[in-house]
Amino acid sequence: MTNENDAPAASGADLRKCRVITASSLAGFLAVTILICSQMATVEVVTVYSLASLLHLPATVLTVLSVLVAVPTLWLFFQVARLAFEAETAPENN
Repeated sequence: MTNENDAPAASGADLRKCRVITASSLAGFLAVTILICSQMATVEVVTVYSLASLLHLPATVLTVLSVLVAVPTLWLFFQVARLAFEAETAPENN
């Protein structure tokens, strides 16, 4: 596969080697990750609090509900961080 310049297209392994990691790209990565993850955490806390208040849940059930919501949220945090790092350090974005 070739692009417009008749140069071979870069594979995924080649793109990982030529990532642009500078102070500004890392600052952008941190800013995007903190912004999106803080908003997701806010939604998680408000959702759990609303359910607990509406249903008058005891503390034990509230703790279990919090853990059940926190586990997938932590996975989403990791995915956001991974995607933000890939986007901010991609050579075509710098």
